[in-house]
Amino acid sequence: MPNNITYITVGDMDDRRHLDPTVFRRTNRQCIVTINNLYDRNADIFQEIQSGSCSNPDETAAILQLQNEILKRIKQFVMVYHRERLARLRKIRWEKGGVLAAETRANMSEAEIDWFNDYCRNLAEFQEALDVNLMSGMEPPKALLRQVRVLEDYGEFETTDGKAMILKKGSIHYLPVNDIEILIQQHILEEIA
Repeated sequence: MPNNITYITVGDMDDRRHLDPTVFRRTNRQCIVTINNLYDRNADIFQEIQSGSCSNPDETAAILQLQNEILKRIKQFVMVYHRERLARLRKIRWEKGGVLAAETRANMSEAEIDWFNDYCRNLAEFQEALDVNLMSGMEPPKALLRQVRVLEDYGEFETTDGKAMILKKGSIHYLPVNDIEILIQQHILEEIA
């Protein structure tokens, strides 16, 4: 890569120092400067080719193409990195709610904090409009449902609440306790710890 820029990959994100916003901003700035430099260089080369003042047009066209591919690759790195950070923020929102830990907030850029706050606000407005709490009921209640494995093909099965499903050998389901007792006795289902 040009100018020996250190690029942060998604795999590097598990390394704590890459969560530091100063490293993130510096690397992001370096990528943007490199993109702008390559773009300007490509524009100059293209003008040179168009004007016919190029001494070796084939070699110059190859350089232009190579620099364009480098430019695309740098953009791809930046986009993947941004997308991964936003995905992690979205996951934090669903797992921990709308309040960020001080350490997490300290390692976020201003734009990420704004995005997170907007995401929380939009989610709250959506839940309010539908009068539903999407954060509750994320896990099935253990007392009412049991995890079972199908021991032999049974075919279509309908629970008492009207949900239909196909019970195939080896498949695993969460089913209401009162619906599975008979099938367990018939050795069609077995309860999983």
